[in-house]
Amino acid sequence: KRIAKDPRWIATGELDIPNVSPLAVCSTILKHPVACALAFESEFFHALGTLVKATKGRDNLLPAEDISQSVVLMVVKSFGVATSSANYKFRWHAEKVFKKFESSGILEQFLRCCGTFSEDIDS
Repeated sequence: KRIAKDPRWIATGELDIPNVSPLAVCSTILKHPVACALAFESEFFHALGTLVKATKGRDNLLPAEDISQSVVLMVVKSFGVATSSANYKFRWHAEKVFKKFESSGILEQFLRCCGTFSEDIDS
């Protein structure tokens, strides 16, 4: 949430290396059911949505392409894990996942960020 108020982030939509690294780690961790469940139960998606939304003030521009793509991949991965986990304790219905995304504000930001992909996202 601190970064969402950073004037450099708001103006450019870019993060420096120490602030980009946690996004890459989160993207990897969200492949695991327990981490994914913790992300849904905590304020993770709200914080992520707030971060992306902060750049909206600059003529509705998006964050840098790598950040936007990380956001999209995190949402896609967490949706897949949450709805298809082999462990029933961590498996949710798609409707519940979308409600969580919507209430956190990440769904709107996810849709904004989807436009940054110029290639297929098979990874």
